[in-house]
Amino acid sequence: MGVANALGSLVGGFPATGSFSRSAIKAASGVRSPVGSFFTGIIVVIGLFSLTNALYYVPQAVLASIVVNSVADLVEKGKVARSLIKIEILDFIGFVVAFVVTIVSSLENAIYASVAYSLIVLLFRIARPRVEILSRTTDGEWIDPESDEFIPELPAPAIAPNASEGIFVFKVDEALTYPNSNYIVEKVKDAVLSRFKYTNTETRKADKSWSDDTEQRYLARVRQGLPDLPPLKAVVLDFSNVTNIDYTGFQILLDLKDDMARYTGYPVPFHFANVRRRQVNTLLGVSQHVFGRRTEVYSDAGSKRAWMKLKRTAEEKAVQEERDLAALEYFHKSVDSAVAAAVRETEDVAAVKVSVVAA
Repeated sequence: MGVANALGSLVGGFPATGSFSRSAIKAASGVRSPVGSFFTGIIVVIGLFSLTNALYYVPQAVLASIVVNSVADLVEKGKVARSLIKIEILDFIGFVVAFVVTIVSSLENAIYASVAYSLIVLLFRIARPRVEILSRTTDGEWIDPESDEFIPELPAPAIAPNASEGIFVFKVDEALTYPNSNYIVEKVKDAVLSRFKYTNTETRKADKSWSDDTEQRYLARVRQGLPDLPPLKAVVLDFSNVTNIDYTGFQILLDLKDDMARYTGYPVPFHFANVRRRQVNTLLGVSQHVFGRRTEVYSDAGSKRAWMKLKRTAEEKAVQEERDLAALEYFHKSVDSAVAAAVRETEDVAAVKVSVVAA
């Protein structure tokens, strides 16, 4: 059997194993170690040399009944299938795909079909992640009130009133990568449109994209007589479930930053919570202008090129350190601290506007 597996690996053959019926008999007999195969071999040798004449007269139906009774436990009785339906319907569909292809075609094609189906499901889950719009409960937790994870028999968590008015808090349950970039942007834009007032009244139509229907959608909401909404002040992104970010993921943040500025008519600061250290370093090194209002003072052409140089002057290093420190103000260890910082920043900006108007 070892020689067969060694040679079969050179020509793409399936691995050879022992008899399933013999393994089932040993399992039913209580065998718990490989020593059982040693005794099985001894019994087979004794049978070959001393019992062949007697076994000749045993009907094949009797031998078949022994084998069938032994391998009966190997046959699926529906328990696993029912569990798959209750836990995840997509896994049950994969089970059905493998079973049907095995019956109508071959085992090899069934393996190919089930693997292809699994890849499709995996890509779909990556391309369509769950975007949760978070609200703070009276217990201090941040949850998505519209999530279907809550047990129906238990009372729904109580949402704290006006916990963070004007602060948009959301969480993405997947890595920020190319397959899901456009989906995340659209989900966030739809959520902002339904929760915050459209305040950009100064942008000309000539400056808008031909496909930008945000203002029309908001005006349709106004015509329906829906309740007035608060203006958007800041955005908080919970990174606790974001395991990886590629270049398109960074572009997502830039696009959202621009979209929120077009929606409100002014720069909207972005705050990040629960970001991994590796992601913080990458964010600081790639895109300084994505974080908030304060870092925009470093957005001149010279400072943009500074981080790309292999050798920098002392002045450029000082500017870079200052930019990093300014950007670090937008990274927080919890959603509560991020929201609190966003509230303080919006209050400071409002106070500056009042003082400027008074002067």
